[in-house]
Amino acid sequence: AQFCAAPWPNFAPPLTNRRALEAALAQAVDTVEKGGRPFALMHLDLDFFKSVNDMLGHAAGDHVLTEVARVLREETRRDDIIARVGGDKFVLILSGLVDEGKLVALAERIIERIEEPILFEGRSCRVSGSAGIAISTSYRLQNPYRMLSDSDLALYASKRGGRGRATVFRPDLVLTNDRRARH
Repeated sequence: AQFCAAPWPNFAPPLTNRRALEAALAQAVDTVEKGGRPFALMHLDLDFFKSVNDMLGHAAGDHVLTEVARVLREETRRDDIIARVGGDKFVLILSGLVDEGKLVALAERIIERIEEPILFEGRSCRVSGSAGIAISTSYRLQNPYRMLSDSDLALYASKRGGRGRATVFRPDLVLTNDRRARH
């Protein structure tokens, strides 16, 4: 679904695609540069999703994605942006939410709900999630691509740390991440 610029009253936020995410992220950065509300980016990747597809089929995987999207809509505010950017990867733009403790608590709540068994045709699908967070107030100069890269870096730190957790980006993650070191 495309991003709707005007929030729909009494409805959860719709999921967007990568193109709509990029436009919303550019707008969020522009708002910060003009002295407006800061924001956070949260990358969320499903853990063990491939095994659902492999063991139960793609219809089960589609059902899991639908349920994860429902959880994301229920746990976010109407004005937040939720985008599916890959097979089992999502990015959230959380406007005005920059408190690290609240962001980690939100990520942990989302992960906890995703870890609940999802029934598909009488069988239990079990996945988890790992999250990486970048906060706009951590940057002297706003750069949406850097923030996306940094939240992705934090996501992979969560995966390396045991999955099912959230990590807030810090510059020292760069030194410990093999993916960044190769680029």
